[in-house]
Amino acid sequence: MDLIKEILELVNNPAFLRGLQLFGALIVAMILMQGVKAVIKEIWPESWSPKFRTWAIFCTAYIIGFQAGAYFIEGEYIHKWAAFIGFSNPIIYYSLTQWAKAKNKLVLLSVLKMRPIVRNKKTGEMSLCDTQTFMVKNNNG
Repeated sequence: MDLIKEILELVNNPAFLRGLQLFGALIVAMILMQGVKAVIKEIWPESWSPKFRTWAIFCTAYIIGFQAGAYFIEGEYIHKWAAFIGFSNPIIYYSLTQWAKAKNKLVLLSVLKMRPIVRNKKTGEMSLCDTQTFMVKNNNG
């Protein structure tokens, strides 16, 4: 019974709840950013200005992270925590992407890049599909 009481006290602790809110806001911001990034890449061809497009995606990730933080976090200093989520969103995404590339973690990279893993039929090597994304399209015309 003491263990249950301690767990309930931990769950009711505002600092613990804020930590869950921060984590949830960050996950939601990263998921939303994947959809927005796909739209930006479709609308803005890479040939126009790849560096400016990268910075536009980075700034959009901050805005989405800030808004997700402001929506999900409760309590005092909401704007400071929302700004933290806004800055953390693109930094954590790019860090995870680079780590997954360096360590050849294809599953993590597949989730982060929203692309399926394909196997080369000739060599048997696995890689991310360059032409296909995790989007459902209507092929009926």
